[in-house]
Amino acid sequence: MNAPSASLVPDSVREPFHILVVEDEVITRSVAAEFLRESGFVVVEAASGDEAWHYLISGGKANLVFTDLKMPGAIQGGQLINHIQANFPAIKTIVTSGNGGPFAAVTYSEFMQKPYDLDEVLDCIVKSLGIDSP
Repeated sequence: MNAPSASLVPDSVREPFHILVVEDEVITRSVAAEFLRESGFVVVEAASGDEAWHYLISGGKANLVFTDLKMPGAIQGGQLINHIQANFPAIKTIVTSGNGGPFAAVTYSEFMQKPYDLDEVLDCIVKSLGIDSP
C-alpha cells in the first residue's frame, strides 16, 4: 500500500517540511528564514553554497532548497542546484537572483527574481512541495 501524499496526512501526524535557505546577504536570508518559520517550516540557513552543500552531504535534512545564484565561495547557486539534482533528486529547488534575468528564468524551472514578495515565495514553495499548506 502506498503512503498517503504529504498534503493528505493530518498536521498532527505529518513531520514538518525542512527548507534550506541559502543566501549570503544576512538580512535577506534572516527575513526569508523567519517568514518561513512563522509559516510552519523548519528552516536551516546557509551563507554560501559551500556551507549548504556541506550541510546536505553531512546528512542534513531538506525537502526544499531556496538558493541565491551568486554567492561567495567555490560553489555558486547553479552548481549547488546541479549537485543536489545529481545526488539528492528528491530535494526540490527554487533559485533566486537579483541579476538572473530571462536566462535564469528559462534555465531553472522555479526561479524568483529579487526583490521577491515573501507571500509569492511561500506560494512557490507550497507548489513545489505539492502540499496544501506548511
